[in-house]
Amino acid sequence: MAENDLELLADRYRNFVDMGGLEIDVPHYIEKNLASKFDLREYQEEAISIFNHHLDSNQRSKPEHLLYHMATGSGKTLVMAANILELYRRGYNNFVFFVNRKTIVEKTKKNFVDKTSPKYLFNETIELNSQEISVEEVDNFSTTSSADINIHFTTIQGLYTDLHNPKENSPTFEEFEDQRIVFLSDEAHHLNASTKDSEKEQTWEDTVEKLLYQDEENILLEYTATPGLDNKDVAEKYQDKILYQYSLKQFREDGFSKEVNVHKVDLDPLDRAMQSVILSQYRRKVAEDNGIPLKPVLLMKSSKIAESEENMQKFVDLIENLDADYLREMRESTQGVVKEAFDYFEEKDISLSNLVRELQEDFSEEKCISVNSKDDVKEKQVKVNNLEADSNEIRVVFAVKKLNEGWDVLNLYDIVLMHDKEAGKSGIKSTTTQEAQLIGRGARYNPFEDPSLEEGSQNRFKRKYDDDLDNPLRILEEMYYHSPHNLEYVQNLKKELERTGIKSGEDEKEELDLEVKDSFKETDFWDTGKIFKNKQVVKKEKDIDDLTDVGVNRIYTYQLRTGYSSDSEIFSSEEETEIQERQTKKFVIIDFGENVVRTAIQRLDFYSYRNLNMYFSDIESVSDFIHSDHYLSEIEVEVTGRKRQVDNLSQEQKLNIVVDVLEEVEKDVRNGAPTREGTKHFEAKEVSEIVEDKKRRIKVDESGEAERGVPMLRARHMELQMDLSSKDWYVYSENYGTKEEKYLIKFISDAMDAIQEDYEDVYLIRNESLFKIYRFSDGQGIEPDFVLLLREKESEDPTLFQLFVEPKGDHLLSKDEWKEEFLEEIEDEYSLYSLYSDDKVRLVGMPFYNEEMKSKFESKLSEVLSLEDLY
Repeated sequence: MAENDLELLADRYRNFVDMGGLEIDVPHYIEKNLASKFDLREYQEEAISIFNHHLDSNQRSKPEHLLYHMATGSGKTLVMAANILELYRRGYNNFVFFVNRKTIVEKTKKNFVDKTSPKYLFNETIELNSQEISVEEVDNFSTTSSADINIHFTTIQGLYTDLHNPKENSPTFEEFEDQRIVFLSDEAHHLNASTKDSEKEQTWEDTVEKLLYQDEENILLEYTATPGLDNKDVAEKYQDKILYQYSLKQFREDGFSKEVNVHKVDLDPLDRAMQSVILSQYRRKVAEDNGIPLKPVLLMKSSKIAESEENMQKFVDLIENLDADYLREMRESTQGVVKEAFDYFEEKDISLSNLVRELQEDFSEEKCISVNSKDDVKEKQVKVNNLEADSNEIRVVFAVKKLNEGWDVLNLYDIVLMHDKEAGKSGIKSTTTQEAQLIGRGARYNPFEDPSLEEGSQNRFKRKYDDDLDNPLRILEEMYYHSPHNLEYVQNLKKELERTGIKSGEDEKEELDLEVKDSFKETDFWDTGKIFKNKQVVKKEKDIDDLTDVGVNRIYTYQLRTGYSSDSEIFSSEEETEIQERQTKKFVIIDFGENVVRTAIQRLDFYSYRNLNMYFSDIESVSDFIHSDHYLSEIEVEVTGRKRQVDNLSQEQKLNIVVDVLEEVEKDVRNGAPTREGTKHFEAKEVSEIVEDKKRRIKVDESGEAERGVPMLRARHMELQMDLSSKDWYVYSENYGTKEEKYLIKFISDAMDAIQEDYEDVYLIRNESLFKIYRFSDGQGIEPDFVLLLREKESEDPTLFQLFVEPKGDHLLSKDEWKEEFLEEIEDEYSLYSLYSDDKVRLVGMPFYNEEMKSKFESKLSEVLSLEDLY
């Protein structure tokens, strides 16, 4: 809900989606025309799907005015590109893009029209409505091509000036009459001048509204991270216009941002800057040592331009005259993450003298840039907007306010406040608000893959180590704001960061140490014991001889454009006649004629024989694919339109229908054809290689009966309290898991006497992100919560048992059913490499343990271990 407790249009759509009323599905014609390097995230797919649905709904207004409220860094511009493609397909080809600042206009041009830019959002070739089109920058719409996407880029101030003071080649009010135009506004809070100040006249907002109402088919789309809904007038104006919301808090919680830390230090600004340099170089070395290319960037933030220029010169002088004694003094007086950096350098045998030489090379004057001067502003803007490029060697940026908005850089990891002047001032709150907004821009995640993790088992665009605090690569997921040690300033900054959502509350998560017991490390099993796990591999080609094998639907739908229009109230019944005239009729697409199907196929590269044969090895030709009952000849489409349209389809309509269906079939084939699998071979790894101490941050529910984050020694449910430190069979010193986990441990504890009569080396290990196993069919990875290891007693050639165990609460039984099915497959499908005899190692995936339905688990355990009675 909005800050003013108004129900927004976005709230209604959220409920609609949650209830299953809207399928989240991005059309293939959008996906294939966006640059392949930009994978759509789930929330972007949702935002696009809701927009497409809204265009067809009876909630649509004319003219239409909608707003996307999406977090900084969440990819609003990619959603905008998808909206442009959808609107072009619906007959819109003229767009006006406007924003508050000229530098953002130039950056956005590169996104939309510069194919050489690494941030170009569209595919190299754009094909829509069965024709190749281009995106063109235009000054006005008087001579544009109806076949292209035409975009006029401007600032809101520039648009206002052009319209009220016309000049040659600039747009005029008359030019917008009777033309269908889409207006795209980035960072829309700059439009709300008159909404916030009713005394202003001839404002930018009034100008845009006048343009919008030049034609009833016009559309205004706003995209902003800061809609200003705390203002009552703005909230009321946008109540029925905010189509989609994805907050900064949700963005962070979903793992798409860096984790923000405030590093407060009682040093003068230059020494504070030097600490950030040490941290930046530490980050770079960690990345290099793990084969990850990274050039971390620092931002030195001053309050005035003259101060910024002076700070840059002082910094350059400090680096040029740096010596080992300076670093030694810093090392001996520092704590926290900067001390970790010095410890890392020492561990890697990097002497302070060598470190000095590295820093003088990496942070030399030519690798610093000031963006305060008006000189060379365009060249400098290109550099600071392209800091991720391999050819860009800039490590430090000095600025005042030029980068507060519209700056897209992923490899910014440190912001240093180069002044202490806010200390004690009444303006602290406004300053911290500005700083929080800047931090939010820099906190977007810089994607990378951890080479120690198996391919396909990680999302390179998300944080990976929130609960693995000891992982050295965690420094690549953290951003530091280096602040003066001023209590009031820091407290206000943290509050503002928590308010915006980019930083979690201090008490949201508790840091916990999970230690492997020393007594376990002293056993022979620690040195000789094994854990067996499989691998994820690229799937070998298998015979797929039917479209249904890869999840292709047999029936698709297509909506004909009826050409119907009317003027009526949204909830009136005037449109019922039109609705009643509609008819749905089912066709087999081959019945449209082989020539139509072949023409459609020729327009889509996917349907070349060479490509089809990669998926379907049994087809002998494209003709075979068209006519076989296993492929196209059985595909049907339900066409909806006016009765006379459906009964008298033109050749062009038939072709458009088949092209649309084939695009959907292609999408289903690509999504449904598994590319990876889990091996059925399991290989042994030393227990001591896998099991290790862990640090975890766990959100503790202080209310109710939840057990997560609570030690078993002090479990909230009395019957679950247990001193695990005295249980030799439990490998870790404590368990902080859920109630269901604790019930499992209690069950094993109660059965331990019976188990240990026939088995030795019995150990229950909590899998704290220690290893994964992979489903045989598609390589989907899971981390079994526990593994139970046992060895037969009193046998010359004992069998080793490894049981994969997952406790599961009621609310997850259905959702995770696929995991249980995979676990139960293991026993019959696994094999071992020749070093281990299959009949002397038994791997068993157990049914889920659920306290209310534990009889199935108990029965299986008794069967596997040949124990008649577990108690």
